[in-house]
Amino acid sequence: ESPRSEFKQLWDELMSRRTEFLTQNLIRRTLDHANLYLARFRSQENVKKIYFAIRLFFQAKRLCKGKEPVIFLEENSKKRAYLMKIRQKVADGLSDADVTELEDSIQQKKKEIEDLGPWRVNQDCDQKTRDWIAEWLSRVRQVGLFPQNHTVVG
Repeated sequence: ESPRSEFKQLWDELMSRRTEFLTQNLIRRTLDHANLYLARFRSQENVKKIYFAIRLFFQAKRLCKGKEPVIFLEENSKKRAYLMKIRQKVADGLSDADVTELEDSIQQKKKEIEDLGPWRVNQDCDQKTRDWIAEWLSRVRQVGLFPQNHTVVG
């Protein structure tokens, strides 16, 4: 069996169990990450981070509802169109009005997430799930998709 087909089987196995990883801990980490990007945007360290912050707030809201994370937004979705509009504004240079609009949008997203509480997902993964993911990562490392000196986070 080829490494790619082995990995595909492992990936499918992970996808079949993905709801086990929807936890309050994941939501908090997603929000922390979004707030970090937001802080970088506000400090002018990296204006492009606003796009990532808003995308993560969308993701956090989805997680709070007990829905699975989305990696790719649908081609014609309103969220994708909104994010592409932001990306273009960042590329063109944000005006003060754009910044105010984005800040207002973020505050609205934060309020929506807050209003969804209490989140109806587990606090964290149980030990059985943690053991399974450790074993799964071990199997992924053995597939041989990565060079020997490559580190797989886990």
